Amino acid sequence: MKLRLMGAIVVASVVLGACGGGDDGEDAVQRVLAAMDVEGMVYHGSGGGGEVWLDIDDQLYRSSEVTSDGEAIGVGDGWSRALYEPVANTVSTTDDPIGVGLSPRIDDPVIGWMDALEQISFAQRVVLLGERVNAEGVTVVVVEGRSSVLVDGADSGADLVARLELDPETFLLVAFERRQDAPFGGTPDPDPAAFGALRRAVFTVSELIPRSDLSDDFFSSDVVYGAVLTLGDKIETARELGIEPYWFGEVYEDSIGEMALPPSEGRFVVAGELSDEGAARQATFSYAIPGPGPDGETITLGGAVVVKAWPVGRSETGPPPVAGWASVPEGDTGIETARGPAVLFTSFLTPNEVTCPEGAECPDSDATLYRRLTMTIGATVVQLETHARVDSEGVDQNPYNSADGIIALAEAMMSPS
Repeated sequence: MKLRLMGAIVVASVVLGACGGGDDGEDAVQRVLAAMDVEGMVYHGSGGGGEVWLDIDDQLYRSSEVTSDGEAIGVGDGWSRALYEPVANTVSTTDDPIGVGLSPRIDDPVIGWMDALEQISFAQRVVLLGERVNAEGVTVVVVEGRSSVLVDGADSGADLVARLELDPETFLLVAFERRQDAPFGGTPDPDPAAFGALRRAVFTVSELIPRSDLSDDFFSSDVVYGAVLTLGDKIETARELGIEPYWFGEVYEDSIGEMALPPSEGRFVVAGELSDEGAARQATFSYAIPGPGPDGETITLGGAVVVKAWPVGRSETGPPPVAGWASVPEGDTGIETARGPAVLFTSFLTPNEVTCPEGAECPDSDATLYRRLTMTIGATVVQLETHARVDSEGVDQNPYNSADGIIALAEAMMSPS
């Protein structure tokens, strides 16, 4: 993950020009890179929600970005990269250089790890504007990279601008921002990709540190692979958040049917921060069941049974989201189970009313769209959901999506060992 302003910079109808620019600007760009590239030293920058370490001399890189889903970690050796993505809880790798077929003015894989360097490297024109006082009231040296925005092959008159703000003495980064200047002096667009991107990153840390201050394996790919959370890690994380994650094990079978946690790492999701007292904390298991495919083969029907858990006092029980329905119609009944009192909710909807595309012919089905059961077990509030999975004949293939089925599941929930 780069230390970057999030969001794409070019949409399908927009094309940027090739490299070029004045000598002063070109010299300034090279000076920026030289300021970071000191033998025996590592550039360390923090800002815009991310942190990066660049050993430019040895072409080693590491980055970190704390997101609502966890910490994204990346390491690189030359053009090879390994990225841990917390949403999928997986590592992706690549050996492909950025800008294949292009000629960046900074011909170093470092440009792929900082938006500031990437944007200035691929800018069409680079201009050294000299000293300015920035938005934070700090005197900085400003270097701007500009690229003409072409729409349908024609120059729109607008420029995509990448602005580097540098310390006048060290030439290290102080801030970076991206905007689109409208033609003929129009109002600048600070978010040219229209994705709600962070528009300005101020570097709270921008320094050189001795390589010897970092561990020998600091840039090792083991750091990335070590970030992948196992199922056991996630269970312990849930417990740290005050949630006992009741479940059915990785594979479950009884007289009614069978189900299993899918092999993907998204099968169990834990959300919430221990440091945030007001944060919503939730643990969710999603189970799949076997079902018939279109050619008679057995396929996996995901999300057929879902277990959600919250700490008592922080529960957010309620109907699962249903497309097109702000208020989901359902009925409720108080029941007694072997685990204690519970409330069973039954949807009044069928799959035909929510999952059949407009204009399509879908099989008639009287299956209940979902059922949900809520109960408190110790210090944990649990919501168990069973969702209809109808076949081409409209028959629900989820044997647990019945009153007896969901109650049997509620009584079978257990605490992980």
